Amino acid sequence: MDHQDFKPVVLYKNKPKPQINNLPKNGNVNKENDGLVEVPKSFTKEFGKKLAGFRTSSNMTRKDLALKLNVKESIIGDIENGKQLYDGNLVHKLKRIYPQL
Repeated sequence: MDHQDFKPVVLYKNKPKPQINNLPKNGNVNKENDGLVEVPKSFTKEFGKKLAGFRTSSNMTRKDLALKLNVKESIIGDIENGKQLYDGNLVHKLKRIYPQL
């Protein structure tokens, strides 16, 4: 293969990625025991009550709203009960439907 003018390509499996830093991307940290512990944010129950009020005033079921937002019906229920973790994309979709939220 001396007549070829290119070098062979070697592929490696499971090459470890270099870690830049160990801080979470959203910046929500809580110092506890000299280590960083991420504190997840979730939707508040007040936000869920507002959403349920707007949803029922527009005569929509959880299923109708879930279809409109392209999410599962259980996610709408979890938001209304304050159990769903915060998702900025989902808030943006909700504000397009209900700008007064």
